[in-house]
Amino acid sequence: MKAGTGNCSKHGHPEFTLICDDESVFESQMKWLLDWLEEEVLHGKQFLPDQTVQVGWSLLEVKRRTDETLALFEPDFKSMPIIFVDNVSRTLSHLLIQKSVNESLGLENEICFPWLLHSAIVCTDFRAGKGLHMSRVKP
Repeated sequence: MKAGTGNCSKHGHPEFTLICDDESVFESQMKWLLDWLEEEVLHGKQFLPDQTVQVGWSLLEVKRRTDETLALFEPDFKSMPIIFVDNVSRTLSHLLIQKSVNESLGLENEICFPWLLHSAIVCTDFRAGKGLHMSRVKP
């Protein structure tokens, strides 16, 4: 799926064209992201090539396309240092899952996303374990 904004240019800002190749990501999630970008531009935010922007817990990189629209590239979630790819599929699916879990626990007003670059400590026996305990503390 390829979709774009249509109102950014009214504010002197390039439009966005985003790619989402995961069919499990709902069109409503893509629409939410495009609407959010337009709202940010409406309120004076300038997105520039090579900047990063956080969406949920994911870090996206702004790139300029050959057609002069802007794109958001997400991490490939395989490489360190991060390799960014022309897609927002995983970002949107992770966001949907995180929001759904929060809502299922009645905590939708308390959602607090970590940064992708925050570290985690994992026990050396993690894969062999039968249970799971997760906790989070302020950095």
